[in-house]
Amino acid sequence: NPPMAVLGRTTASFPPIWLSLQAPHDPVPGFPGAMVEAALAAQTVLDISHQPSLWGGQMRGTDAKLMMIGGSDAGKAPDGSAAANAIHASLVSTLSAIGRDHIELYYLDYTFAWEEHQINGALEGLEPAKQDGIIGHSGLFSRGASLATLGMWQFHDAFETALVRRNPVQEDYDMLKDLAHERRAGLVTCCALNWGYDVPVTALESKWRRRNLTQSFYGLSAAQAAIAHYAREHPVVVGVRTPQEIQAALEAQQKTLPQGIDVLLSEIANDYREIEIWRELQQDERAWLAKAARRAVAREEA
Repeated sequence: NPPMAVLGRTTASFPPIWLSLQAPHDPVPGFPGAMVEAALAAQTVLDISHQPSLWGGQMRGTDAKLMMIGGSDAGKAPDGSAAANAIHASLVSTLSAIGRDHIELYYLDYTFAWEEHQINGALEGLEPAKQDGIIGHSGLFSRGASLATLGMWQFHDAFETALVRRNPVQEDYDMLKDLAHERRAGLVTCCALNWGYDVPVTALESKWRRRNLTQSFYGLSAAQAAIAHYAREHPVVVGVRTPQEIQAALEAQQKTLPQGIDVLLSEIANDYREIEIWRELQQDERAWLAKAARRAVAREEA
């Protein structure tokens, strides 16, 4: 069994590696059955926010700890009642898809600054769900600008946990960690491998200047080293698309992490920011990667 640690004000214990189940870019034999089977066997928190109907059939009747990110529509609500209804709707939709009557962790999807009535309405929608046992613990996901999250969170201490992006490119963690500590909110980090454009950084491995990165860390791949590095401090949600990726993520927590990971990530980040790499990838045979590369280039040229 994986090691466990208490997560902030939840007072509940969780393992260091969580899994975010996502559909593969290309067809994979046995999907989704083999992937869900591997995820359940991992005995960790499973994020089923991405296409929950894919995983629902095999989630029924299990005791898996499930996590979801939702409620973004509350940020469009014309009044507090509509915001509360948006939370209720997101819960009903997801729980119906997975055939469960509760979810362990619900993270409010906060992308941009909301109006006060929208924030209050969303919180009013979460509270009865917690009281009724539909939600075990509520949290805040800083999907958008961390300044917007910081501004809202300073005035609404309603969250037992917070989900923030942490990698060398996205700096949400550095801005929000002190407030999380002050509020005793358990931090969970994500995007250790996805630094933007919906592209796992490992997809750019052939473009890294240092060709020996995968042999640099005593049996850990560069991706595993990044996961293990961040998991030393807080649980890390890792996006996975195949049983092999699940196994690789779990193995990261079982090995000793050598010194030098900060230097490694810094060097990879420098390559990741190199726009010429993205220009080359616009012609990549992987359609999803070529599309992301075009977005990256368009953003740079805007």
